[in-house]
Amino acid sequence: MYPTPADAEKLDADPVRCLDADAGKAVVAEIDQAHKYGDTLGGVVEVLAYGCLWGSARMCTGTASWMPGSRAR
Repeated sequence: MYPTPADAEKLDADPVRCLDADAGKAVVAEIDQAHKYGDTLGGVVEVLAYGCLWGSARMCTGTASWMPGSRAR
């Protein structure tokens, strides 16, 4: 399940920005447990961008042909 712009308010209300409330509670419990033992957790961040111009990410990924060291030819 992927969030849409309509889900922004619900995501902002969750402390770990989970769309699934039960999953969010489980994540918070894991974070609290790790913190209790002075540990940290790794994670993965996924970004969904809506309303962007097509191709605009090429400037950020190093695939634009005009960028120094570009892989695009």
